[in-house]
Amino acid sequence: MMKTIYDRYYRPQQGTEIADAPLLKFKDRLRSSHRYQVFESGNGIYQVQVPESGSKFIVNFQERTCTCTNFYEYSGPCAHAITACRFETEDPYLYFHWAYRLRSYRKTYQNPMKRISIEGLPSDPDVHPPKLGKLRGNQRLRESEKVL
Repeated sequence: MMKTIYDRYYRPQQGTEIADAPLLKFKDRLRSSHRYQVFESGNGIYQVQVPESGSKFIVNFQERTCTCTNFYEYSGPCAHAITACRFETEDPYLYFHWAYRLRSYRKTYQNPMKRISIEGLPSDPDVHPPKLGKLRGNQRLRESEKVL
């Protein structure tokens, strides 16, 4: 775990603003956004149309929302919001949640993990590791059966 934290802190990132994982997903949305059409409504509200399907989405930059709900879901601009940003020549990186910024990523891993030794710890015969494994079926139903 210590090595993982060290590696993540010092690993070079592709971008200078956003960490690699959200940046890769952003690039996919950017590629798909090039074919969309934008109609400005005013006050930071845009209608974005997908020509192939004719679907229309409303992007609201003040509220950071899109009717596709992915703006909220991604905590960053969806393909429709990216299209509206390009229309306004605005930087789409400004619409990412602060947690996805490279500065936040680096801050997460800036404190090294302190070494912990498990040697010489007293053993307790009543302490066992947790039982791991995926339970089958609906857990809530199984819990209600115990009550009956």
